[in-house]
Amino acid sequence: MKILYLEDDKMLSEIFQTAVMSYDPEMDIEHFVNGEKALDYIKANLDDIAAIVLDIRVTGALTGLEVAQATRELGYSGPMFISSAYRKPEKSFLEKYGCEWMAKPWQIMDVALRIVPLVRVQRQLSTTHNT
Repeated sequence: MKILYLEDDKMLSEIFQTAVMSYDPEMDIEHFVNGEKALDYIKANLDDIAAIVLDIRVTGALTGLEVAQATRELGYSGPMFISSAYRKPEKSFLEKYGCEWMAKPWQIMDVALRIVPLVRVQRQLSTTHNT
């Protein structure tokens, strides 16, 4: 099970990956800088994604919010986080698409403490469901 991470800021993506890997070295992160490529990956690997973290403003034609909407429409029910330094999405969007908000700048270990336990639960559910 993987964490899909959509972020076009190289330094932030390195901080995120360092935080998650220091909390749990077994975490597998798929990083994308472009919304279209992230969504293509999600479509091809929907059942292998334990959590999704999306920046709102990224390169390409699709924003993180559009990726979130399309991902829920594909049937993904796992944890999804929206993150941005610019603006918080409307509460109605977060509720409708079952997303949690993480305002930037975030504390490095707070990110790992919020996401990694949820990934572990998804991993256990997947293992239990497949046995």
